[in-house]
Amino acid sequence: MKNLGVLFLLSLGLLFNSCKKEVGPAGPDHTGNIIGFVTLYNSNGDKLNNGKGVEVSIDGNNPISVNTDSLGKYQLDNIKTGVYDLTFSKDSFSSYKRIGLQFIGGTDPVISNVSLYVPSKNAVSNLTLAVVNSQVRAYGNIGHIGYYGYYRYFIGLGASVSNTNYYSTGVLNLSGTTFNAFINTDLYPSGSSIFILIYGITSGDAGYQDITTGDIIYPSLNTVGSNVANIVVP
Repeated sequence: MKNLGVLFLLSLGLLFNSCKKEVGPAGPDHTGNIIGFVTLYNSNGDKLNNGKGVEVSIDGNNPISVNTDSLGKYQLDNIKTGVYDLTFSKDSFSSYKRIGLQFIGGTDPVISNVSLYVPSKNAVSNLTLAVVNSQVRAYGNIGHIGYYGYYRYFIGLGASVSNTNYYSTGVLNLSGTTFNAFINTDLYPSGSSIFILIYGITSGDAGYQDITTGDIIYPSLNTVGSNVANIVVP
């Protein structure tokens, strides 16, 4: 009986060991398509009817590129399962990146729609700040006449504030030939010293996140920003 018991335990152990060593097959790689539309806007934020000629590229060791048709449609075929960075670019327009796109493949295509903007021509010069009725207001000269201009301000806690180094940001919509706007400082306690920088931006540009840095990128910002101005929050 003792020998039979030992044989039973040995057999049971072999069974468990054989089960433990079994590993299921790896999931298969699939191929599929990435399709979408690119919508183009001019520097005023007006939608353009012809979306042709945007280059859509998959970055990496084996880059693939296609161009959009007149409807702004593109299609990247036979893409393997993976994680991809897509770049959308066209002459005179700001580039756009879709970073870290998870692509599984299969019969259902991935839809990736984006917008491209002509960079803003709006600019602010001679920026100054003042406290008016317990609010921070910004004054300066602006570069557009006769239409509404859009601007994005960036607030930092030091003179190194920039469009990628800031604490808070907001959008302003102004008309006329001078800059006169209320700046929201609700995030900052009274007595705080803040630094403000302002760029022209195209209407509708909500930006995208660069997941490698965490920065929000606003592609349509004017290449030139205002001077940095400083004030103490009332």
